[in-house]
Amino acid sequence: MYFFITSFTPDVHVAKPLCLTWLLLCVLSSGYVVPREQIPVFYKWLYWLNPNAWGIRSLAISQYRSDKFDVAVDRGVDFVGTHNQTMGVFLLSFYDIQSERSWIVYGLAYSAAFYVLFMLFTCLVLERKRLEAPENVVVRKDSLDNSTFV
Repeated sequence: MYFFITSFTPDVHVAKPLCLTWLLLCVLSSGYVVPREQIPVFYKWLYWLNPNAWGIRSLAISQYRSDKFDVAVDRGVDFVGTHNQTMGVFLLSFYDIQSERSWIVYGLAYSAAFYVLFMLFTCLVLERKRLEAPENVVVRKDSLDNSTFV
């Protein structure tokens, strides 16, 4: 995404604020800072388009559904008896993250599709949009021949 943004901007002074704005939107809508159920309804689409949200969800499910965390009793707390679910599923539900393992594959597929899509967009922009060359001072050879040096 950042390569796509920088490909259609004329210089770094325009690209940096745009990339930082995209990063801010990704962080705020990833479900990490603001849980998924607390994101306002009119910003839910941003959560589902956000590649960071898909990555965080896939990593969290991968970790919390592993054998280390997917246990009934941990440190004397009976999760199945009190919450009717294992510790890993309870912690995922605490952060409003889906607990099915299939979301790991969905996250990987979404990340790959997002990468390919924006790489294609970047190729199209680089192929079709030509930014003007910067106005630089050019010293020509004939001007050097006619001048005198001290």
